[in-house]
Order: sequence, then C-alpha cells, then structure tokens
Amino acid sequence: MKHFLLLTVVIFSACGVSKENNDSQSGSEYSTVSSGPFLTQETNFTDDQYKINAVQVIDNQLIVEVSFGGGCADHAFQLVGSTNVSKSLPPQRAIRLYHNANNDGCEAWITKTLTFDISSFAYQQNQGYETILNLFSWEQPISYIFKTK
Repeated sequence: MKHFLLLTVVIFSACGVSKENNDSQSGSEYSTVSSGPFLTQETNFTDDQYKINAVQVIDNQLIVEVSFGGGCADHAFQLVGSTNVSKSLPPQRAIRLYHNANNDGCEAWITKTLTFDISSFAYQQNQGYETILNLFSWEQPISYIFKTK
C-alpha cells in the first residue's frame, strides 16, 4: 500500500499537481492534491460529495474553499473545463470541480483551500480579455479577466 501511495504521489507530481494547505487538519498525515485544469468533453471522473464554500479569482488563479467528509485517506480534486464556449459577450465556459475521496469512510468535516491556474480557461489569452466561468454547483458566474505574466 505504501508503494501505491508513493507511486500516486510521484505520478501527481509529474503532472504538475500541488499539495494544498491543510486548514483544519493540523498534524494529519493525509493530504489533498489538485490537478488540472484542463479542457475536455469527458464526464467520467470520480465525483464524491463536497461543498464549495467560497470562490475567488486572483490574477490567473481560481481559489476555491471546499469542505468534505473524510480524514483517513488522501483526497484529490480536478478542475475541468468544457471545450465548448458560448458565443455571448463576454464568452462563457462551463467548469466543474471533481472530488475523489479514495473510498475514505471517515467522518471528520475537513475544509481545504485549493488553487488552480485557470489561464487555459481564457477564451483569448490577451491582457484584459474577460471570460465568464460557470462553476457547477456554484450559483454566481465567475468573472475571469486574463492577465499576462
């Protein structure tokens, strides 16, 4: 099992995954990782329950505070955007956060802050160009204005 976890961490590291801060689990050996974002038409991702508490865009980063049950296993989150973009002004793209609890049966209520680079979700990667992101299970549209680095 330790080899499987080590292999999983190595694979996630190679894919640009980052460990997230551990807001309510100080001292825990389990971590939350996030990957993505990427664009796809696929919808067959693992999606365990979670609650989005807050969403904020800073530059080209989407910061999402989530809560979920667990505490006994690593949890992974993936941010995925649709390849389809509406032809409205500004253009709009649907995005979704997927959660894999890795069969964690524990019941601690955990809150984490996840950060994603969302520059690939911009309709046009031009300074100041706005794209509206519609995050599944979040009621408000998210205004994202692309910033050059």
